Amino acid sequence: MLNVDKNIGKIQWVANILLALSVFGGYLSYDSFGALGVYLEEQREITPSKLGLLYSAFTLPCLFCGLINGYIMNRWEKYGATIVNVYAFICSVIGLILCSIGIAEENDLNRGFIILIISRMLVGFACDSTFLVNRIMIGKWFKNSQSASLATSFNLSFPYIGCILAFVILPPLATKFSITFTFNIVLIIGVTCVGVWFFYEIWRHLFYNKVQDVIKERAETSEILVTEGQTKYSDEEFDPDETNKNEVISDTIKNKEEEEENGEEVKPKESILKQIIKLPKIFWLLVIQVLLMNGIVWPFVALSPDFFHEKYHYSAERSGQIASVVTITALISAPILGYIADKSKKPFHIGVLVFITEALSFALFALTDINPILGCVFLGIGLSGLAPVFYTNISAFLDEKASLGFGILRTAETFVFTIVPFIFGYMAEYFESFRPGLILFCLSAALGSILSFLTIIILYFQNRKNKNSDKNKTSNIVIS
Repeated sequence: MLNVDKNIGKIQWVANILLALSVFGGYLSYDSFGALGVYLEEQREITPSKLGLLYSAFTLPCLFCGLINGYIMNRWEKYGATIVNVYAFICSVIGLILCSIGIAEENDLNRGFIILIISRMLVGFACDSTFLVNRIMIGKWFKNSQSASLATSFNLSFPYIGCILAFVILPPLATKFSITFTFNIVLIIGVTCVGVWFFYEIWRHLFYNKVQDVIKERAETSEILVTEGQTKYSDEEFDPDETNKNEVISDTIKNKEEEEENGEEVKPKESILKQIIKLPKIFWLLVIQVLLMNGIVWPFVALSPDFFHEKYHYSAERSGQIASVVTITALISAPILGYIADKSKKPFHIGVLVFITEALSFALFALTDINPILGCVFLGIGLSGLAPVFYTNISAFLDEKASLGFGILRTAETFVFTIVPFIFGYMAEYFESFRPGLILFCLSAALGSILSFLTIIILYFQNRKNKNSDKNKTSNIVIS
């Protein structure tokens, strides 16, 4: 058996890899319809508005999925993730099979489209549940870790890989064989990847609790070595008076923890509504920014092959290759931004930058005829900031309420994903151009940059207030 204390980093990253693989197939399926949008319109009469409706169907049943799953994981911490993943696995397999059946239906296209709607709802429900588990578990596996942002970026890169493969590999397969054959390949890959979750469950059973014990022990050690806001390490020479202060502070902290633990046993559990109301205000500001980013990037990526085919007259295969540049760029830049965020300790400065790059990319798409690759690169850089800037820090702000917070966030994201793709597709048909929708996305990205700048200002004053408060508390403890 591995020594957890010495090999904690390796154990955490194996868990991260297994979790990432488990969501890969779901996102390959998610983007398969956008990648094959030109073929679907020619062979199955699926127009941009219908294509947007299929993407909306993917998230429609998940409007309350995130909140419910977050509550389950918060209520049953030990088995919550297992419960969610079991029914996610079942829904995913059934949904992928129905997808292949719906695509194969050539005689009655309306019936085939209805089957596709049902399949997208099932796969979407499963994918959303698995993705939520990933976010929460990564936050717990890497709690208080210096590589938390990098780990989150790495985990989020696997959906990007699924998107890249969908746009690059699926169109040539459909050209050489058929779209029915292509979706059968998606079925096989999807079921295989979802099955990886069983290996993660074994790994979690072996090491999760031990890793949490090590994390808690290290956190307690850090608290003991902290006095007056300065960290002292065990290899330094302590002043005797300072050592006595540390001991007093340590005992006080332990006594408070014991009182809190004893109080939790008799204190009745708060209702979910009260827990939501007590979430910090900064959390809601971050939620709005995540919604702005997700609500403009992914709907565009989903319908971008149709956009490139219409505006630049690219072939279906070339349109898919151009669309993949967004996620290829995000895949490369996400770990880099994660590393910078970990080292600089200023992730929200990056948040301003990524929203500006997104606004610039949509402006290029809407107002110029410049090569779309440049706009896709800018959009990919913006998208890559999602994990290190927002997801990681939401977990840090919420701490023990992370499961509930991510459930709320995922519910809000689902609402955006449900309405925006259909609206974007409908606008393209109504105006016979994608330009109005792109301008709207550009303005939304500009608003996101303003909110990120506001977040920096709020956190600056909040940190100053907390530092003054910590100094006063430390002084009172030493005096007593």
